[in-house]
Amino acid sequence: MLTNVPLSIEPEPIIGQTETSAKFQYEPQPEQVKDLLDFWFKSAAYTEDPYDFSKEFNISDLYRDRIELKNHIRAYAVVNKFNLEHVLSNEYKIVVRCKGHKCYWQIYATRLVGSAIFRVSTYCSVHTCIRVETEGENAYKAASSR
Repeated sequence: MLTNVPLSIEPEPIIGQTETSAKFQYEPQPEQVKDLLDFWFKSAAYTEDPYDFSKEFNISDLYRDRIELKNHIRAYAVVNKFNLEHVLSNEYKIVVRCKGHKCYWQIYATRLVGSAIFRVSTYCSVHTCIRVETEGENAYKAASSR
């Protein structure tokens, strides 16, 4: 955080003027910014139930942080009964694939510059793997065409 920056910056008067023509003021207002971000997320990313983990991902979906995105990916995998392979996960991007043999399902998300917000940039929703599903004590294989 910069501590020696003044909150208001006055421009120099132009020769022949007695006063400046414009006044510039910068005053940080964290409460208004937080409210605006909350409104933006509620309107853009959470138009439906935020806890509906069966919801498909879409390109340009926004998530508050990396943890929220990873939790949604994990819950989506549990609901849709497939295993995940974390290809890459760091503070800037997340790449996750289906662990099924030659399955095309994949999600790629990157962090927006200067914030903790993650955006889904690539998503392939097609499953071509064969998954083992259980119903009671009976197990059977199911080919996925999602």
